[in-house]
Amino acid sequence: MKFYKFLILLLSLFNIFKSKIKKLEIVNYFITESGGNIIDKRSDPYLRGINLNHTLNIIRQSNFSKDFLLLMLKIPNSLSFNLIQDLENKYFKKSLIKKIFIFLNIKKIILIDDYRVMKMFSNICKDLNVLSIIYMHGKLSKNSKFLKYSKFSKYLVWSDYFKSQILLSNKKYDPDEVTVLGHPYLKKTSIKNKTRVQNCLILDEDYIQLVDIEPYLKKIVNIKKINFFFKKKISRELPLDYYDFCMKNKIKIINNKNFYQSIIRFNIDSVIAFTSTALLESSYYNVLPIKLKSKRDDLDSFARDGLVFQVTSPTELFKLLNKRINNEKIKRIRYKLWSNCFFNKKKLKTIYQTFLQKN
Repeated sequence: MKFYKFLILLLSLFNIFKSKIKKLEIVNYFITESGGNIIDKRSDPYLRGINLNHTLNIIRQSNFSKDFLLLMLKIPNSLSFNLIQDLENKYFKKSLIKKIFIFLNIKKIILIDDYRVMKMFSNICKDLNVLSIIYMHGKLSKNSKFLKYSKFSKYLVWSDYFKSQILLSNKKYDPDEVTVLGHPYLKKTSIKNKTRVQNCLILDEDYIQLVDIEPYLKKIVNIKKINFFFKKKISRELPLDYYDFCMKNKIKIINNKNFYQSIIRFNIDSVIAFTSTALLESSYYNVLPIKLKSKRDDLDSFARDGLVFQVTSPTELFKLLNKRINNEKIKRIRYKLWSNCFFNKKKLKTIYQTFLQKN
């Protein structure tokens, strides 16, 4: 690991000086998939409109591995964000990213709305007068702290609803600075009403242990008229206790990366999770989104606004799964969350062209 970390450091330094010689003035910050072999799907649709040869590409990947080194060799002008951050924390105690921006005379940045770094990049942009475009990759609401303490030149969002949430959260944004571009992975599909839950999808989530969800699952697995599926996260190995529980209780484990394909293939009527963004996407596909109450409640504001069906006990979950599906309520949620949600590639191209021409 240390060997590859050293090589990644050398490559990062080389690319910084190469960017200086090439007079690159645009930064592109994005995340790679776990393992470092592909660009994260949340950034991929937005990167297709950017020539990576013309930007300094700051990549986030915590694993300093051979795979990540090979990925950096494939991506031109690449720089390891995690390595720079590691050096900063251990030795410099100052913002090396900001120093790199100053050294390269960076004028513009395009980035994913990674809440872990938004405040930092926002401050850098403000201090150095850097123009910025940030694009949405996951759930956000008017209560999201990362929105309150950051500001960018333009924010690209999934739908009218999420635009309204940003404007409510941060009064520094003008309406024309938040642009509805659409969700890159929502598919146009016919909506069919369903009467009762027959196929239920349970989502694997980071930070959720079996002990958190087991009381709910024990209460519902014996409902004979419902088939249960467990969708494993691609970013982690499924814990053994999860696997054993699913095997013992005839819950089918599925590894499909694509949420939409899982919904279609297994004819899913309902989705169960604690905090997953997929609960919000479920209503778009006319699927009953059931949110389990938890201490780490990233979807709490959505529950208060009636945009998911929240249950606070195993008994409540059991009762909800045995009720007739409230199709009208799901349609109202769908309209509120997902109006104007189809991804507009032409609009993205125009936004980039305008952005890149600005001085």
